Amino acid sequence: MILEREPVRLMLKVFAVAVGLFFVWEKLQMPYYEGFTYIDLGSWIACLQAAFGDAIIVLGILIVGRWLFGDWKWPVRYTVSRILFLLAAGLVAILAIEISADILDRWSYSEAMPYFTLAGYRIGWVAVAQMLLMPFLTFRVAMSRPS
Repeated sequence: MILEREPVRLMLKVFAVAVGLFFVWEKLQMPYYEGFTYIDLGSWIACLQAAFGDAIIVLGILIVGRWLFGDWKWPVRYTVSRILFLLAAGLVAILAIEISADILDRWSYSEAMPYFTLAGYRIGWVAVAQMLLMPFLTFRVAMSRPS
C-alpha cells in the first residue's frame, strides 16, 4: 500500500510537535515524581523517552479518529463527538499507562502529586491533565501552521 504524501507529512508534523510539547510537559511535571531532578541526565533521557511514547499515543489517536471521522483534520474541526472522542481516547490511554506503571512499579509519585484511586491503583491528576490537554494543543499547533 502506497501512502499519500499529505497524510504522511501531517503525521510527521504531529509527531514532531507532540515530542516537543510533551517533552516540556514531562520536564515541568518532574516535582510530582520521586527520583527525578531537573539537572540529572537520566531524567532528561526518561522525559525524552516518555515524550516519544506520548507522541506515538497522539498519532494513534489521530489515526483512529481519521478512521472514525473520515478526515485527517478532524482534531481541529470541532464537533461534540470529536471532542468527546479525543477526551475519551486520552483518558483511556493515560489510565492504561498509569495502571500498568503502578503494577510494574515503574515510578512513584512524590507527596506533591494529587491523585485518586481507581480499582486500587493510584492515578495522578497531573498525568490525567496531560493526556486530556496536550493532544488538543498538539493538534492545534501542528495543524495551524503551513506545511
